[in-house]
Amino acid sequence: MTLDQVRRVLEPALDGDTWSGVLEVLKANRAQLWLEGQSAMVTELWTKGGEMDCLHVWLAGGSLGELLALKPKVEERAREWGCKRVTIAGRMGWDRVLKDYTRRGDELEKVL
Repeated sequence: MTLDQVRRVLEPALDGDTWSGVLEVLKANRAQLWLEGQSAMVTELWTKGGEMDCLHVWLAGGSLGELLALKPKVEERAREWGCKRVTIAGRMGWDRVLKDYTRRGDELEKVL
């Protein structure tokens, strides 16, 4: 995918954020870009007490099937990086699709 295609896929998920802000954190290596077919996901690594705690799915867009195919790859990499959990900021409908995640306020969480 080109950067313009990634932008078109992710822009609908920007909730108060800007595309230039997303690019800034990607270029500074403070976020990770994941691609699958014509779909994209942006994650961030969060620490707690100086230790790796969580891989947070910040943005996602594209095909549901492609995003679900990307999910195990992202979760496996999170384990490799020492994350204890994965969280997702997303719409309420994700609860029906991600049965292995638990709702925690505005986020979904999976303990790894």
